[in-house]
Amino acid sequence: MRSLNLLIAGLIVVILFASCSKQDKLEINSTSFMYSADSSSDQKIQVELNGYFDNKDNYFKGILKINDGIEYPTVLFSPGLSGLIAYNGKERIYLGEIFFDKNSQHFTLEISNADLYYSLTHRKYENQKLIISSPAESLEQAIEMNRTLKLPVMTPNK
Repeated sequence: MRSLNLLIAGLIVVILFASCSKQDKLEINSTSFMYSADSSSDQKIQVELNGYFDNKDNYFKGILKINDGIEYPTVLFSPGLSGLIAYNGKERIYLGEIFFDKNSQHFTLEISNADLYYSLTHRKYENQKLIISSPAESLEQAIEMNRTLKLPVMTPNK
């Protein structure tokens, strides 16, 4: 009887542990729209975010690809904290801010990294954020997505 109780208790612990450390596979491959506030750059692009979202610790870890030529094999972000961080070995690279809705899988990136800015625009970065919103097919949709995702989330009073 005692061994049966231990077996049941062990199964409960395993089930609870498995449900607490749940990770969801996240695969976003969408048409996005890139623009700058001064309207010097605006175009449709393809963006991929592929990896895993850790529900327990509320963060994403995976790959970021932009068009066919730009790839960051390891990126991390946590919704609400909004920093998009890439790693190249031990080197930590801040790419900019990300606003992400896990339920809809919509996102907007506000790129402030000079190298990534140059790779996308072929212009020198001069403190002018480059914004990529997804999904979006036009400048108007991209601006609206950016505005919507940046709205503060209202939580009910307890």
